[in-house]
Amino acid sequence: DFLYDERSPVLSDINFQVAPGEHVAIVGESGVGKSTLLAAIPRLHDPAGGRVLIDGEDIQDFTLDSLRGQVVVLLQESVLFAGTVRENIGLGAPNSSNEDIERVAALANAHDFIEALPDGYDTVVGERGESLSAGQRQRIAIARAALRSAPIAILDEPLTGLDEENARAVRDALDRLTEGRTCLLISHDLQHAGGCDRIVVLSEDGIAEIGTPAELLAQGGAYAQMVRASEAGISPPTREKHAEDT
Repeated sequence: DFLYDERSPVLSDINFQVAPGEHVAIVGESGVGKSTLLAAIPRLHDPAGGRVLIDGEDIQDFTLDSLRGQVVVLLQESVLFAGTVRENIGLGAPNSSNEDIERVAALANAHDFIEALPDGYDTVVGERGESLSAGQRQRIAIARAALRSAPIAILDEPLTGLDEENARAVRDALDRLTEGRTCLLISHDLQHAGGCDRIVVLSEDGIAEIGTPAELLAQGGAYAQMVRASEAGISPPTREKHAEDT
């Protein structure tokens, strides 16, 4: 359970397990607490009730450094810092070699556009990477994440705001990033979510459905309705939410 105050519960009675190496998508209306749920894994906040376990151990028994060292997080708005492209990628593992940095850039479909920059990997990007496109920033962030050997990946709307060409390149890079890792994905892109092993459908009352994409489509419930609405070009509804539930 999670709440911001007694009058504003966000999550209630959320209970599910993710197997090692499994990819699970979290879908549902905006405002039902998807980001809040996944933010509890690296302890950006703690639940009001219940526990988060990794390998059967309560994560509150781990140090923050050891816990967060096991998790890579990729957000909708990638954060880059004023510095070179090489430095931004290298933040994922500060002692990495130039060869390692170029290897993960290739994995992230970033090597070619980086090489085309005025100074290649030594090109200085502005604060927050404003000199690059959204798709380029996201691919650099994927390269940074790939440099770490963390076994758990959290992806929060990684394709939002990208044009079709960039979305394809980023999706392909994400497939390589998450290979062999346990992955939890939040996405309004149901095609992207539908590629996961299982889907958890959140509602304001908790977990509405959980199962493989094929199972949920066959059931004809909330997920199937979301897919039909998406195919018809109908925007998903937004739950009225607490101001802090972002």
